[in-house]
Amino acid sequence: MATGKSSKSASTPTGGQSSASGGSSAKTTTKTATKTTRPSARKSASGATKPAKQQAKPKPATQKQSEPSTKVSAAVAPAWRADDVVVGRVSLASRVAGTMAVVAALGLAVRPFLPLGTVDGHGVGTSAGVFGLLGWLPAVVVVGGAGVLVLTGRLPRFGLAVIGAAGAISVATLLHGIWLAESGRTALDLPVGGQALRGSAYSVGTGLVLELVAAGLLVAALLVVLAGWTATVMDDGGGFDRRRPGFGALGLFVGVITAAAFSMAASSSPIGIAPTAVTAQVGLQRVAGLLLAAIIVGCCVLAPSLRPWLGAAGGWLGVAVMLGGQAVENVISVARSADLHVDLGTVAQLVTPLLVLALAVAAATVRSRAQEPA
Repeated sequence: MATGKSSKSASTPTGGQSSASGGSSAKTTTKTATKTTRPSARKSASGATKPAKQQAKPKPATQKQSEPSTKVSAAVAPAWRADDVVVGRVSLASRVAGTMAVVAALGLAVRPFLPLGTVDGHGVGTSAGVFGLLGWLPAVVVVGGAGVLVLTGRLPRFGLAVIGAAGAISVATLLHGIWLAESGRTALDLPVGGQALRGSAYSVGTGLVLELVAAGLLVAALLVVLAGWTATVMDDGGGFDRRRPGFGALGLFVGVITAAAFSMAASSSPIGIAPTAVTAQVGLQRVAGLLLAAIIVGCCVLAPSLRPWLGAAGGWLGVAVMLGGQAVENVISVARSADLHVDLGTVAQLVTPLLVLALAVAAATVRSRAQEPA
């Protein structure tokens, strides 16, 4: 009996140990199973993500494929468009110059209707009326329009270039007007003035006063333009830069020819009443003539350096219209006088402003051509 109990008691611990060992083995198997399943899940997850990444890789390839198309389109498209002008702020000084230009243009429009001097109540000097206005009409329109462009802020540097060039030419006009206003001048010193009044002194007329005022306004506008040019923002893409040296050389050539033309005698006369050449003049009149020649050359050479390219066109345009007005006025004087005849200077002073105008047109139009890609 004792042996049977002992065998039972000995057998029960063995079964418990076996059950415990079975439970521990089950736990270990489950742990190993979980351990084995987790790496497999990770591997499967990593295996699932890798194709996704591989599928996402072709996106840069599509971007690279699209890049050549954009380069081709950029190469085909013209490098310049009509709106290739950047306009920013317009300085107060520039607006003041624009106002002066508008007022001066009005003076240029009225002056041809008024005599430069009076002798015993009779007007002498150029009073050409409508014909004189037609000669100065381009200057009136261009200078006045330039002032409006500056005031409205549209193409301000183009307008400032026109105003500055017109003001530079007006420096010589102002000095010549001051010389005419001096005492001791006779009617022979006035345009078309003096054939019937040889040696007669004259009083300053309203036309000469208005000429001095208009020239003074343009000279003052020139000084204001110099002060407000850098503060006025207007630029382009730089497509005209490579052409500036060539236009500078052309400007020098045309400027020298034009200066020589306006230094010649504007007409001839068998009785010696024609205006003399600059080399034969004296006093302030000679200073004005020499200064005009120097200003013509300087403006024609410096105009291509103005930015944007419309500034170059504006500088030449201002010179052309102011010189053209003087040339037409001289032709009217010759046509109205029986004692004045057409000379080489008469024709040269008509032709050379057209050459300056051609430079302005060329500078404005050559920039509009599409440039080859670099």
